[in-house]
Amino acid sequence: MRRKLPNTARLRKIRTEHQTWLKKLGIDRISLRRRWKKLTKESWFPSYTTDDNYPPTSDKIPVGTSAKKERMQYSGERKLIGIATMHKSNQVPVFEEQDVKDIANMRR
Repeated sequence: MRRKLPNTARLRKIRTEHQTWLKKLGIDRISLRRRWKKLTKESWFPSYTTDDNYPPTSDKIPVGTSAKKERMQYSGERKLIGIATMHKSNQVPVFEEQDVKDIANMRR
């Protein structure tokens, strides 16, 4: 809901000061219309033409330039005893007896 302000002398003075300020910045209605008429559709978008002074670039992703990752394999050094449940159903692998004792003594 819009409310119309009363047309008082103080409000008229403030509006004229505001209009002069906008004109000084060059963003009043008349200045904006002049600028809008000068604009062409070509000036809206940046130029994407290539420049000979820059080295050529490519959008292609290089394939096959890195070494293949080695496959992970279980060595058998550590044996999994079991899975312990810690705080709030957080499951943790257990490899040694000491791990079981540490988890059992652990508190919040």
